[in-house]
Amino acid sequence: MSIVENIKKLCKERGTAIPKLGVELGFGNGAIYNWDKSSPSIDKIQKVAEYFKVPVDVVLYGFELTRFEEMFRIIMNKRTCEQFAADTGIDLDTVENYAMGITTEQPSLELVKKIANSNPYKMIVEDDSLFSAAGYPDKNKYEPETIAAHHDGDDWTEEELEDIKKFKEFLKSKRKHQE
Repeated sequence: MSIVENIKKLCKERGTAIPKLGVELGFGNGAIYNWDKSSPSIDKIQKVAEYFKVPVDVVLYGFELTRFEEMFRIIMNKRTCEQFAADTGIDLDTVENYAMGITTEQPSLELVKKIANSNPYKMIVEDDSLFSAAGYPDKNKYEPETIAAHHDGDDWTEEELEDIKKFKEFLKSKRKHQE
C-alpha cells in the first residue's frame, strides 16, 4: 500500500478524514493526497504517526515492519535461510528478503501463520505480538470457525471412525496448547 492508502486506513479506523487531518497538523490544503507523487519529509510522517499514536512504519508501510523483522530474526535464530525455509515451508527468496531487511511489503496472513507455527521461542515472541506487528491485530478473526471433512462413498469401519474421533480431539488439544 502507498503512504496515502495507509493514512486513509488510519483515518477510517479513527473516524476522521484526510482533509481534517491535514488541517489539524497544519499541512497545506490537499498536501497529504500529493504524497503518492512527491514524498513527504520525515517530520511530516512523524507528525502523522504521533497524531495516530502509531510507529512511523505503520504510516510508511501499513504495518510495523521493523518490529516484525526483529521478531522474524528471533524466531529464525541460528537457522540458515535454507533451514528456515525448509522448516516453515516458506519460499527461500521470501525468507532471505525478510532476514536481510530487503522487503517492505506486508507479509501475507499465511506467511505469518507459518512463521508462528515454527516459533520455538513463544515465551519471547508471542503469537499475538507477531500477528499484530505484521498488521493482523486480531489473529483469531482470521481463523476458520469450522473445519469439515466429507467422505461420501467411503465405507468406514467402527475402528476407523474411532481413529477419526481421536484425531479430532488431538487437533483440538493442539489448538488449545498453542493459545
